[in-house]
Amino acid sequence: MVSGKPERGASKILVVTFVSLSVDAGGPAKLAIGIARALHRENRLQGVVSPHIALEVLNLPAARVHSPPHPLFQRLLGRLLAMSPGMTEAKRRRIRESLFDFFLSRSSLLRDADAILFLKPTFPQSASRATALGVPSFVWASILSPDFNRDQVITERQKWNIDGGQAYTDGRRIETLKQFFARVGHILVGSRLAHRSYSESDMPAGKISLIEGNFAVDLESFSPSPRKATDSTFRVIHVSQMNIIKGIGYLLSAWSKANLDSAELVLVGSMEPEIAELCRRMEVPSLRTEGFAQDVSAQLSQADVFVSPSVADLHPYTVLEAMACGVPVIVSDQCGISSAVDHGQNGFVYPYADTDKLATHLRWCRENPEELAIMGNAAREKALQYTMENFSNSLLCEIDRING
Repeated sequence: MVSGKPERGASKILVVTFVSLSVDAGGPAKLAIGIARALHRENRLQGVVSPHIALEVLNLPAARVHSPPHPLFQRLLGRLLAMSPGMTEAKRRRIRESLFDFFLSRSSLLRDADAILFLKPTFPQSASRATALGVPSFVWASILSPDFNRDQVITERQKWNIDGGQAYTDGRRIETLKQFFARVGHILVGSRLAHRSYSESDMPAGKISLIEGNFAVDLESFSPSPRKATDSTFRVIHVSQMNIIKGIGYLLSAWSKANLDSAELVLVGSMEPEIAELCRRMEVPSLRTEGFAQDVSAQLSQADVFVSPSVADLHPYTVLEAMACGVPVIVSDQCGISSAVDHGQNGFVYPYADTDKLATHLRWCRENPEELAIMGNAAREKALQYTMENFSNSLLCEIDRING
């Protein structure tokens, strides 16, 4: 990508997301911030739209930042919904998303854009409005197809005899997502797993564009750091907002089968109640739960290996964050980001339900510390490919190609 004034006819992009762009932003927010900054440097940014935006985080001109109808409205709405008795979190989110979509679809932002890049699939009214205005619209898919996720969650509930994952089986939310995907102009995905999930949901083949291996990681926030010299414990870590699709049951089962000495399994992040109950029920040895961590990189720096055992996950950012910290990864084949892992070189990929195979990989990591260190260095080198500039460049190239 060449910096400076865009070529004649080059489209300016309106970036739309529903995540808050704040100081303590997680992976999806960092992605939105990185894309907006990269587009601004190329003079290709029409604006960025989010319910809440901290100007100091984006470091963009105020004229490029939008929170329709007004940031104060968003804060008041959030407080009112939080005070509503008997309302589920899923319903609160659905109301907030619907109102945000309503106001965005009626704003001048869509009319003034050359093209729109949605980073969340929760704007069916806005997608319809863009089509009516003749504005090309794109979504960088942040989830696997709603039908794929729903079916996986139902299967996992039966397997582990637990509930949970209501957001993936909420009929009204699924319908909203499917309406959006039907109305948006183009679906952009970064893995074959994602492409398959949408192709099998009856989306027209020409509507789905695969930009294989197009991921991004914050290489400034995540980098190798020395481990405490006195710490000799073999430590396996998983970081996520843990719900049923994260495959925690498989990890716990494999950990018990691996039967490792002087080892510790650490689960970092929030847990749905059903997952916390599953951890108590399975009673695995040497398990430590940390809850939400403000500094994930500090947690990763004390780990020997990172595991992502997901059963339906598009691209968990924590996998690349671990690799950027020089930590080898073991990733299930139901993670779209598994395409970033070179099996046996910077980590391992295994069939998601094969706990014996996962246990074998864990034992190998424990028994081969020198090879594991080499693998960690290779993981860092691979992560260096996934810069925000490369990611944004690939997105822009595909958008320009489609726009002709």
